[in-house]
Amino acid sequence: MFMLSIRHILERARLYFAKKEIVSRVEEGLFRYTYGDMYRRICRLANALEDLGVKRGDRVASIAWNTHRHLELHLAVPSIGGVLHTVNLRYSSEEIMYTINKARDRILFVDLDQMSVIEKIHSGLETIEAIVIMGRRYAGKSVIDGVEVYSYEEMLENSRKERNPNLPTSFQFYSRSSYQSRLCSRPPSYLLSIL
Repeated sequence: MFMLSIRHILERARLYFAKKEIVSRVEEGLFRYTYGDMYRRICRLANALEDLGVKRGDRVASIAWNTHRHLELHLAVPSIGGVLHTVNLRYSSEEIMYTINKARDRILFVDLDQMSVIEKIHSGLETIEAIVIMGRRYAGKSVIDGVEVYSYEEMLENSRKERNPNLPTSFQFYSRSSYQSRLCSRPPSYLLSIL
């Protein structure tokens, strides 16, 4: 029986669609690459996440627009057993801080244009151990309140290439965490489970 898992999705993209193009809108305009390129970048990102100490079950937060980098996170984080917590960009600063602390996220990936929000709330983020800036090369601070700050693209460049994202498929684990928009109180959470 064929199981639809992150590993199979990645392998299928690499084997059958390696030369097909993905187009993403980024701050400089359109970014184009292939599924083969995506696969290689996901392997590098998975290695970089492990180098940052992410282990099975650890939460990794993202405050990002729908770009190729966010796609890479959606596949790399669960490929090492982590849980991707997609933070709602439209939340207030206080709600963003609340959801990150409630989820106990360890690493925060943030689009460069969202750094102003993080600069307001960074002192209240209780569990964040590293911040990774996605977008153009980040030339800002390398440490914010004792938390290391990395550039996404530099992190990928410096990461090992070799990897076969390989998930065990015999048990269930969580791949994604999110918080629903609220009507009158704090946002409730949910976990997405993938086999």
